[in-house]
Amino acid sequence: MSTTTARPVPRVLIVDDDDGIQALMKALLLRREVDVDSASDGDAALRKLREKSYHTIVLDLMLPKVNGFEVVRELKSSSPSLLKRTIVVTAVSNLALRDFSDSGLVRRVLRKPFDINEFIDEVLACAAEHSH
Repeated sequence: MSTTTARPVPRVLIVDDDDGIQALMKALLLRREVDVDSASDGDAALRKLREKSYHTIVLDLMLPKVNGFEVVRELKSSSPSLLKRTIVVTAVSNLALRDFSDSGLVRRVLRKPFDINEFIDEVLACAAEHSH
């Protein structure tokens, strides 16, 4: 009888107010056996982050109520290690991204429209690094 250690199921929070993009990202990750939660605004995302732990966060910046920039500010003060597991997926201008680009503040910035394979690879790599 062999003993195999079950690989922990990665848990990802997708935060995007575009229902179509959110559904696409969720479907792509569910096919890879990732446990996915979602939020449509930054306020809901912050509530979920207080209730549950996630291996990775996929965060849009342009959100209603509490925007993604504010979510990043909150994480920076309350949970800086979580920022290293945050992948920003956005269409905002390069000027607006100057604080994120190459700063190491977040794990990665992917521009919309993003490459689906690059998105999947990045989320799975991040989740694998932080699921141990």
